[in-house]
Amino acid sequence: MSAIKSVLTNASLFRKVYLITLFLCQISFVQIATFQLAPFLFVWGMAITGYNIVIKGSFYRLRHGMWIFGFVACGLGTAVFYIMDNFAENIFMAMHVVLCCFVFYGLHTEKPSQHKGEAYFVCKFIVIATSVAAALGIAFLFLGVEYELFWVKIAIFENRFTGIYSNPNLLGFSAAVALVCCHMCLKKDFVKTSGATRLSRIWIFVCAALNAISLFLCDSRGALLLVICYMAFSLVFLIFEQSKKVGRKRIFGQAVALALAGAFIITAFFFTSYLCKTGFSAILAARSSEVGTVIVSDSGEVVAPQVPTFGHEAGQTLDNGRLDLLRNAAQLFLLNPFFGIGQGNIVDFAQKLLSDPTLADNIHFNDLHNGYMTILVSTGVLGFAVFSIFGLRFAKEIFIIILK
Repeated sequence: MSAIKSVLTNASLFRKVYLITLFLCQISFVQIATFQLAPFLFVWGMAITGYNIVIKGSFYRLRHGMWIFGFVACGLGTAVFYIMDNFAENIFMAMHVVLCCFVFYGLHTEKPSQHKGEAYFVCKFIVIATSVAAALGIAFLFLGVEYELFWVKIAIFENRFTGIYSNPNLLGFSAAVALVCCHMCLKKDFVKTSGATRLSRIWIFVCAALNAISLFLCDSRGALLLVICYMAFSLVFLIFEQSKKVGRKRIFGQAVALALAGAFIITAFFFTSYLCKTGFSAILAARSSEVGTVIVSDSGEVVAPQVPTFGHEAGQTLDNGRLDLLRNAAQLFLLNPFFGIGQGNIVDFAQKLLSDPTLADNIHFNDLHNGYMTILVSTGVLGFAVFSIFGLRFAKEIFIIILK
């Protein structure tokens, strides 16, 4: 019985299973099985949250816990305010915030001895799993394997590379995270303090190459921006590291040199992306002509197959519909600016209450593709203000740690 209890209350094990399941939910067809695990994971996570709060008293050791409690209270208050509208879904989402705060953010309330080992395990899994997924997707692309069933599209999704993922944007995000994990796995101190077996450098570089190609071909602008932001953060961190070694008088010169190097890297990044898209498109066009692939239209006319150019389709704006979502969000926000409408009500209220039905059709999920905007609409000005205070205090703490 004690062995079962130790497993069920093992927050580290839960985090590993949760993150692995979260990754598998992005893979076509595999996601059907992993979705079935979601209710069990939620119950398990809430049980660990309750155990940590009641038995271990982690709430009192939670940094900035007052602001987290205030933010959760805002979400629960909004759910009660709209008790007749999707109350269960709003309560579920508020409880999920509690779970993430205490099990993931509350990691610092646990014994720190295994934190590095857990982080390295997750990085190692992501490096291996994304490498396999990227290799399969690129192989399907070269072999001309394309499949479509309901929402699943293998290899190509609306002229963008999607591989075996259910969506090109999910592929892009996974590739971006994989590149960050590759960088982490190359850090000697990180590997040494984790106490785990070091991943082969060859595998790390293969993973980086495969995921960089996938990132370029899926044409996910948000994922590309994420990688650029990580590179910028790394450069800033390097500036502070260099300032400790060479003295603060030379910090300006170091900053200028690193800024120029950063600009060169980013330019090279976009240029490589263009070459990758153009090169793969030319290779696929040549392969298609060699095998004599033809398509017969409904009228009986023989037409040449469409070769993907790995970009957003013609007619799509640079913002890719984000401005329409912002206009939707503004209308939803005005329904209850102070308390918000609750995240579970976003789709329902958009379809029922928005003045422009064409705009309402753009919202299919209880998420506005912008975390901050989703928080503002869901919890109102009150919840957003509390979350912002917590975010600023947490960012200040991280900045102080970096300076030290």
